[in-house]
Amino acid sequence: MVRTAPESRNSHGTPVATNLQTTRHGGVISDEAKTLINRLLLERSSLAGIVRAVQVSESRLHAYVNEKYQDVAREVRVRITHKVPIDDCM
Repeated sequence: MVRTAPESRNSHGTPVATNLQTTRHGGVISDEAKTLINRLLLERSSLAGIVRAVQVSESRLHAYVNEKYQDVAREVRVRITHKVPIDDCM
């Protein structure tokens, strides 16, 4: 059984798990599996490939990835450069 927080519902009103990610067999995703998932995400592997490699359910992987990306800082660093007109280069 997966416990969900009362405020955790998808767009259809169905409860979704946010704090307990479980595998297909009902267990919690291990720290070792999370480490592997994180490495595969950095390699930009497809989510379908990660599901097959780590052997977790697609819904649990989505829940873990969504939770992980909520913690990512939403910051963009921009460096302003001065462009030289094309006519000045020739």
